[in-house]
Amino acid sequence: MIARTLRANGVCENRQVMMPGDSLPNSRNEIRSLDDVPSVAHLANRQQLLAKWCRAIAMAPFVIVLFEALVVFHDSGSLVAVVAVEATLVWGLAVVAYSFYLTFWGVKCPQCGSRFGSGAKCRSCALPRRSDDTLEA
Repeated sequence: MIARTLRANGVCENRQVMMPGDSLPNSRNEIRSLDDVPSVAHLANRQQLLAKWCRAIAMAPFVIVLFEALVVFHDSGSLVAVVAVEATLVWGLAVVAYSFYLTFWGVKCPQCGSRFGSGAKCRSCALPRRSDDTLEA
């Protein structure tokens, strides 16, 4: 996590602040990828999972409940069927909203403090997402 502090001479500086459980890989406290900061790596993994499977995670419960509502409850006006379908629609909207949040605001680069984005490297400082990307570059 990046914290901004104001020094006595009025200059604002960015400082690396570690979250509980975070540890840096070497004694020089260098961050070589998102994998080096566990809390950020966890969010980045969730971001990639939702980017890949967002539609399936959002729509699967809706399809299952809609099928059951049509097969089990032949009367389309059944309150149980309507509430179940509406609940799965709310679930789908929540999944899409969370995916949107993670994609654009959820993952911050631990090195520069800006939004990381959904690519393989940070848009601002080119910090790689994975530690094995640093070996290839």
